[in-house]
Amino acid sequence: MKQKASIIRLATAAILLSMATSCMNDVYDPDKEPTIDPVGETFGLEIPSTFSWATTRNAELTISTPVTTSVSLYGDEQGKELLAEAIVTKDKPSTLTLDMPTSKQKIYVGYTVKGVQKVLKQDLGATTRANISITLPEEVDWRHPDTGDASKGDMTVYMPSKGNFGTLLFEDKFPVMGDYDMNDFVVGYSLAPYYSVGSKTTHYEGTDIRLQIRAIGGTLPHRLCVELSSLHTSDIADATGIYYTTSSTNPNISVELLSSGNEPVVFAINGTNTLKEDIFFNVGDHPTSQPLPVVTISIQRDLKDNVAMSKRYFGLLTSENYNFFLQNTVDKKEIHMKGYNVTPMASNQTGNNDFATSENLVWGIKVPALIPHAREGINIQEAYPCFANWVKSNGSNDPEWYTIYNKKKVVE
Repeated sequence: MKQKASIIRLATAAILLSMATSCMNDVYDPDKEPTIDPVGETFGLEIPSTFSWATTRNAELTISTPVTTSVSLYGDEQGKELLAEAIVTKDKPSTLTLDMPTSKQKIYVGYTVKGVQKVLKQDLGATTRANISITLPEEVDWRHPDTGDASKGDMTVYMPSKGNFGTLLFEDKFPVMGDYDMNDFVVGYSLAPYYSVGSKTTHYEGTDIRLQIRAIGGTLPHRLCVELSSLHTSDIADATGIYYTTSSTNPNISVELLSSGNEPVVFAINGTNTLKEDIFFNVGDHPTSQPLPVVTISIQRDLKDNVAMSKRYFGLLTSENYNFFLQNTVDKKEIHMKGYNVTPMASNQTGNNDFATSENLVWGIKVPALIPHAREGINIQEAYPCFANWVKSNGSNDPEWYTIYNKKKVVE
């Protein structure tokens, strides 16, 4: 029995060591401080000029089927990470664009044959944007396209996956750098856009956006906003009605529609400053005792007879069309993630609108998982020991840097 216990302990130690040494160039020591230049523009990071800072990539799947049927798309073989659900028809191939973590090399397509669940594994390759064609087998089960929940369309995409949040991390000292703890505004995001492709009498299309306010480590008067770049504001509010609803689990936090007419839809989240205890919210040594508030924005419209608008709603299925940013409520200046532009409302914003310094340091990072954030004043490299290796390698190494962190330096 002693020998068996020793083997178990050795196996456990091996697993922990494997996790700790996943950074390609360094062994993770939770008590060892990374070498960080506290005053340099890059905090000791050597950032390739071509580094995109992306933690996800698009995977475009075109699915052909001999009969109309339903499919489920997963990011894992066990079927725990549901990425999309769809009715696919025999009339023409169906195309879905998924937002996949860059670390994922495979996708799993679930379907049924005589009521038994089957899974088709598909390699994605290592390209920035994967384009995959899949043909379901002849024996796949038929499904009537008018069955199911008509109010949620025929095709739903979940980002990052069904029932789970991703994380938005912001620094708010733009156009200069702060302490790079990336906790000045921390938000959990969950997106569930849907679209109709079948022969239903109604073609409901829209999206459900859930935002969890997790931390505010900045003192400037910023609020979180999101631009839905593919939609005109008149697509969700016009003379015929209002096609969106909002709700919040905290009565002091509300949603405001900032845009109008043919401008892209822009929503702002107001009242998050009321969460602050003293000057910050949930970035200290002890997690907040308050429930983390969740804001929901739901858009839905029947677009059976409006092809042009339906095409704009189809854009909601693509993650790039959700432009999350901070807006200063005093001077209206915006802080976006790299690769995103300021909104039309900020057309007079001058200076660096690339949202990356000349050394390619950024003010915002989107992560496809719910992760702890660094405590106030602790550089993200100290909280996440594999972060620097991911950056310096141009994203080639440690794409899941956010899964290993120093528990002493984060708020979980």
